[in-house]
Amino acid sequence: MSMLRFAADTAWGRVRLDLPSPDEHRDAVAHALAVEAAHGLIDALEQWGDAVLDVSPCTEVSDDAAVLASITDASLAPTGSRLALPWRWMAAAPRAVPPALSGHGVSWERIPVICELARFDAAPLPANALDDGGVLLLPPSFDAHWTLRLVSSILDMAMDAPCTGLNSPWRLAVPPQAVDASEQAWRVVLADALLLHPLQCLPGNDTTIHWPRQLAAHLLPPGSTEPVARGRLMPALAGAALWVAPAIRPAPTQATTLDAQPA
Repeated sequence: MSMLRFAADTAWGRVRLDLPSPDEHRDAVAHALAVEAAHGLIDALEQWGDAVLDVSPCTEVSDDAAVLASITDASLAPTGSRLALPWRWMAAAPRAVPPALSGHGVSWERIPVICELARFDAAPLPANALDDGGVLLLPPSFDAHWTLRLVSSILDMAMDAPCTGLNSPWRLAVPPQAVDASEQAWRVVLADALLLHPLQCLPGNDTTIHWPRQLAAHLLPPGSTEPVARGRLMPALAGAALWVAPAIRPAPTQATTLDAQPA
């Protein structure tokens, strides 16, 4: 079974549909039949965006800042159909997500996000701390509401997630913002990316997220994803801190001289 690619241009980017076709011919009839079989999906997208989508065949692949999904409900589109939506189109949609798109008939790919715990304008640790170990206090954690920042480089967006401490869940209650590429800051981040359902990240959703079990964290220099220090989060005073373990150094070796014994 071949796949036919369709797209509809919007003010926020291109909505793309990949639809299976039993016909190996890619003529106008095959395209018309494929679109007709996906009318349920197209209707739901038009309801969500409150605008008609002018779906037409295309050959380009452009998934930049796109959220991907696959269709498993044949009443929407043939099973195996794929959907790529511009994140800005989703965030700007004037209506709530239709039940047909938020149910089990659509499998949304999760969005990997990096959780920023604190930002510093200058290097927050002396160079020797990276070898000798130390504790880096995270000033934002001492506020009554510690605001974490979840960043997706794929979608070029960031979200604030307030919490009240290491034992408190987070809430995605603030609409996403564009990432400022000119920002130059040292960042303390959770070591592992979080995977979020894209519908959780839409404006108006009040989503609760819990801390991961492993509180490993990294210190990143400006403009880099390579950590200069690795450690873990720990409670400190009324907030939290990054504990950097001392570097493991090899134990000194002692030379042993064996005196030759006469035979």
